[in-house]
This record gives sequence, C-alpha cells and structure tokens, in this order.
Amino acid sequence: MIGMCPGEYRKITVPANHAFGNKVIQIPDGRHLKPPVTLIVHATLIQIFRQTQKEIDSAFNIWDTDNDDRLNKQELLNIFKVFIQIVGKNKMGNLDKMLDQWFGMLDVDHNGFITKNEFLKSEHTAADPISIEMFQSFVKRYMSMLKTTSSTRDKKLKDEL
Repeated sequence: MIGMCPGEYRKITVPANHAFGNKVIQIPDGRHLKPPVTLIVHATLIQIFRQTQKEIDSAFNIWDTDNDDRLNKQELLNIFKVFIQIVGKNKMGNLDKMLDQWFGMLDVDHNGFITKNEFLKSEHTAADPISIEMFQSFVKRYMSMLKTTSSTRDKKLKDEL
C-alpha cells in the first residue's frame, strides 16, 4: 500500500507463509483450500489516515506549549479541551478517565512525559470507538489548520490551546 494514492487499484499477492500459514481454509461455497495458500487481494485505496512526519512534527511542536520537546499531562489536557470544541462535550465521556487512558497509551516508558518519538511511534488508537472517532476528527481538523499560511498557523493553533 506504500506509495498508493486514494482511488488507486492494486493487486497484492501475499505469500502463503504470511497469509494463512498451515491452516485449512473453508471458502463460502463449501470447498476447502489446503496449505500452502497464497492470498491475492484486489485493493483500492479509499483514504489515507496516516499523516506525514512533517505534519505530525508541526502538530507536536504546537501542542508542546513549554517547548521542552515533550508533552506533559497538562499539555495533553489542553489538547483535550480543543477536542471538546471540535467533537462536542457529550462525545468526550469522562475526561479524567480518557486523559489517563490516552496518556498511558502514549507515554510508553511511563516517565510522566510523552516524547516526540513516543508520539510518532504510538498506534494512536484506543479500545473505545468514541476515542478513535474523537482522535481522527481532531487530527483531521489540525492537519487542515496546519495547511494555513505559516505566518498565522502557529499563532492560530497556540491561541486555541
């Protein structure tokens, strides 16, 4: 999928050792496929969710309001306050619980700070579908705001925090 653009079609061949291994596969018509089974996937890319390194770096730098190259819990709380404006308070649920959940997920070494490296390597997902929806909405909004002119971008986003 690397290098694909939205709407692009590809035929992807997955070798047996990466597809089903030694499993016998039952297909809907009742037949069984015995190993080794090579999987061929016909895929059309619908949407790209992962942002570029540059966009993520820019967002992290904006969220890092004390410019120490790491996010503390208060900075993450400030981000959540912007989430509330974007997705609405009724979708937030328990803010303290959600803050603890996200901080625990992003602070990989549990030292009380989220470094840029931890932020970039994290999966950015949560078990709670509303959290996922909230994060996706938030990232989408921020990434579109990052495309504003560079002279007003930082001020505009810092003012929101």
